[in-house]
Amino acid sequence: MVTEATLKLTSIPEETGVAVVAFPSIKDAANAAIGVIRNGVTIGAVEILDDVQMRVINQSKSTGREWKEAPTLFFKFSGSKAIVSDSISQVRRLTVKHGGTSFEFEKDPEKQKRLWSARKEALWSMMGLRETGTGVWSTDVAVPLSRLAELIGMMIYSHLQHWET
Repeated sequence: MVTEATLKLTSIPEETGVAVVAFPSIKDAANAAIGVIRNGVTIGAVEILDDVQMRVINQSKSTGREWKEAPTLFFKFSGSKAIVSDSISQVRRLTVKHGGTSFEFEKDPEKQKRLWSARKEALWSMMGLRETGTGVWSTDVAVPLSRLAELIGMMIYSHLQHWET
C-alpha cells in the first residue's frame, strides 16, 4: 500500500534536436565527447557507436538508410531555442576540432527519430546477425572522463582478441 508519493514534473522543452557525427577513430570520437562535456555544453545525451556497430546496422537494413561505417557520436539537445542553437554550434566546433566529419543535425521531431534510429537499433542489429548459440554483451559504464578514450580502446582490443581465438 502506497501512503505517500512524490511527483517530479519537468517542462516540455521549447526546442529539441539530434546530431550525428562520424570520426576517423574511436579515440577521436571519445575525445570529442570528452571535449563537449568538459566545455559544459548543454546536451541531453551523447552516445558512441564504433565502426563495427555501424556496419552491423547497415547490414541489418533496420534504419532505412546507409550509415558511414565509422565511429559515430549521437547527440540529443533540449532547452530554449537559444540554448539549443548555442549547444549545436559548440558541438559542431568541438567535433570538427577532433576530426569529426559529416555533421548531421535535425530539429524536426520525425527526422530526429530517423537520425537517432541507428542508436536505437544497435543492440537489435547485433542480436539479429549473431550466430546461433552466441551471446551479446551490452553494458553501460561509469569512468572518469580523463580515462574514457583509454577504456573504449581496451574494450575494443579485448573484443577483437576474443574473436581472433
